[in-house]
Amino acid sequence: MKESGKRKKETSGYLRDIKGIWHIVIIYYDHEGKRKFSSISTKLKIRGNKKQATRLMENILSCFKVPEKGKKVDLKQYLYGNPNTDKLSGLFTKISTKSNSEGKQQFSGEIHPDMLFSDFLSFWLKAARRSLEESTYGAYAMNINNRIAPYFKEKEIRLNELTAIDLENYYNYAMEHDQISTNTILKRHININQALKYAVKLKLITENPADAVIKPKKRKYTGSAYSIEELNELFEIFKGDPLELAVYLASFYGLRREEIVGIKWSNVDFENHILIIDNVVTNANIDGKLVEIEKERTKNNARERTYPLIRQFEDLLLKMKTEQALNKKISGRSYNPEYIGYFYVDELGNRIKPGFITQHFNRMLKKHDLRHIRFHDLRHTCATIMLSKGENLVKVQKWLGHSTISTTANVYSHLDFQSKIDSAVKMSEIMPTSLI
Repeated sequence: MKESGKRKKETSGYLRDIKGIWHIVIIYYDHEGKRKFSSISTKLKIRGNKKQATRLMENILSCFKVPEKGKKVDLKQYLYGNPNTDKLSGLFTKISTKSNSEGKQQFSGEIHPDMLFSDFLSFWLKAARRSLEESTYGAYAMNINNRIAPYFKEKEIRLNELTAIDLENYYNYAMEHDQISTNTILKRHININQALKYAVKLKLITENPADAVIKPKKRKYTGSAYSIEELNELFEIFKGDPLELAVYLASFYGLRREEIVGIKWSNVDFENHILIIDNVVTNANIDGKLVEIEKERTKNNARERTYPLIRQFEDLLLKMKTEQALNKKISGRSYNPEYIGYFYVDELGNRIKPGFITQHFNRMLKKHDLRHIRFHDLRHTCATIMLSKGENLVKVQKWLGHSTISTTANVYSHLDFQSKIDSAVKMSEIMPTSLI
């Protein structure tokens, strides 16, 4: 016959939200069979910490003992220093967090295999900063702090629990949710892989799960280019515009916007008709702030690039130099002396920003209904016209300042058709005059 009303004497528990903090509630039965409740705060914020709070509760239940008659339960002993629950006490120490003035949880600074992977990414980024250029660090920080770490923090995935499947799931999520290209996924993969290599080096994990992931394949980007007719139309609409010189420099010399902003008057040798490119100015997001970084070298570590200064540029630069001297005299103390050595400054001496070049260029194209290209595509236009006029890839490489011929070949080999025509003409000499 089935018994009715028989009470099970099992200890159980549940989580409770009290003012935004997870509390553990333990339900047990005393020696007389009476149902009792006892609770304790985990000190963990509700958002993003349910899994941690659940693990605490499960560990309490695994070692909980009903108190002797007449004694109350003190759950603190199961969290702090109970000789029989050292494992639990250690766990609580490891997952404890610090809060800032806004109540947001921050990494406590303790490094161990059981830490959140998102926290380890922050730790690695700080360590890597010592060996990275500020512009590179800014790009890494943007990726990790804004895109990668938030995903893994929400999932509460720990460093020693991270698997290749977790990474695959993230890449699939990023492509679908953020609508990004495989090239962007590859950049994020590089950050994750470098961080995990460091974790292996520190012996926090034995294997790098990123090694088992199919690395996204980089897709070759083919830039747009203007025809000579389109370029002439572009020159016409930029006459007298603040970007007039920048458009000429990018189209003729193939300079990048960062190289244009970085040119100083000391780089211009009017006597020997030479222009030297050895300094760049880049934007970088450092600690949440957009800053400009000056580097006394070009992108590919070449010490400098030297170009012949043609008469048209000499005339325009001499005009600019005269105008700057006049602006400085008129503005007086209002003139910014910080960028006195740069030739691309406004009327008050403020150096033009790389971002302004991109934004203003796009606005002008839209305003005058010209085919949209990026400002950087003027560099592609330069290379395309050179190749169409019979220059070979070696000459284009030197003109653009590529560090190796392979870089030039990878980007522009599909345009180097003239050299193939020349080769065909020469090779035709070995063929009979007629094949019929």
